[in-house]
Amino acid sequence: MSSYLKNAWYMAAWSSEVGRQLFRRVIMDQAIVFYRKEDGTAVAMSNRCAHRFGPLHLGKLEGDTVACPYHGLRYNSAGKCVFNPNGNQVVPAGARLTVYPIIERFGVLWIWPGDAARADTAALPDLSYLEDSAHYTRVQGFMEVRANYRYIIDNLLDGAHVATVHHDSLASESFTRAKPEIQVEGDTIWSNLLCPPGKPGPIWEMLWNAARGPQHLPNWAWANSGWSPGAVVRQVTGIAPVGQPRTEGISTLNCHMLTPESENATHYFWAICRDFLLNNAELDKNMKIGAEYAFVEQDERMLSAIQDAIGNQDFWELKPCLLLDDIGAVRVRRRMDELLKAEGVAPAQSQAQSDSRSPEAV
Repeated sequence: MSSYLKNAWYMAAWSSEVGRQLFRRVIMDQAIVFYRKEDGTAVAMSNRCAHRFGPLHLGKLEGDTVACPYHGLRYNSAGKCVFNPNGNQVVPAGARLTVYPIIERFGVLWIWPGDAARADTAALPDLSYLEDSAHYTRVQGFMEVRANYRYIIDNLLDGAHVATVHHDSLASESFTRAKPEIQVEGDTIWSNLLCPPGKPGPIWEMLWNAARGPQHLPNWAWANSGWSPGAVVRQVTGIAPVGQPRTEGISTLNCHMLTPESENATHYFWAICRDFLLNNAELDKNMKIGAEYAFVEQDERMLSAIQDAIGNQDFWELKPCLLLDDIGAVRVRRRMDELLKAEGVAPAQSQAQSDSRSPEAV
């Protein structure tokens, strides 16, 4: 059974990816074609001609219409066929495509895969810092992860894996002593880690040295991860000298936008915004190298291996043992199960059964 939570906004593309060329991306098993009209407005519609199913992204734009590469039928931005160059040139009454609600905000194109009547722009989480160039510098990226999007959400809400998976990039001994606390703000569930004093991880040490110069003082750290439906995870992370407030440290605002391609593959968009050394191209480069190493070489390798090991088996039916650090991921899974059930996608295992596997603090 599908695990897709459809009535939510998902990142379809960076704004810069879509222009006056037809652009294809598969989202929740559906091939979708994107383009911009002559006035710059973005369009998203099914990528299959209603006649003989020609893939439209192989066609061409003619004004604001898309011409099928197979028989030349043209569709307007509302998904209606408006021209048939063949035979009697009658346009078939049923020649219509699915058009998806799409909005453009924070330098991102967002798509609503579910019921178009329920698309609500107010449901989009606030990522305004992505475009706040006066206070932040942004590095960003994209990768394909060979794993279900819900396992990636688990990973982003889980601080316990940092010491093992990211042993040479983000790991700090203090992470293993941090206890997560849950905070709920509207429809966002936050799992907040407050790390006791310790030596920062290699990437954070590099950032501190770049911003403040080498200082061999113990630091305290924070790492807050907040999930919003359907699959946006925001993070607030930073370090500061022991005994000093966060304002005396350095921090980053991060976001991870996860869009299912299929049950076993995910489009993973990410961005890291820092509030220090705003015009340092060398640091931009080093941050991107470090992030891609952590995300691609470490997280993706583990997540794809997990996906290979479990296949399409249901998470709760596997009866996972749970740790205290799983509190955030478990809360999010429970909430997603509730939302899926409301959409008519019943979880394979009841809430009571999942509760029996949870740690005492969950």
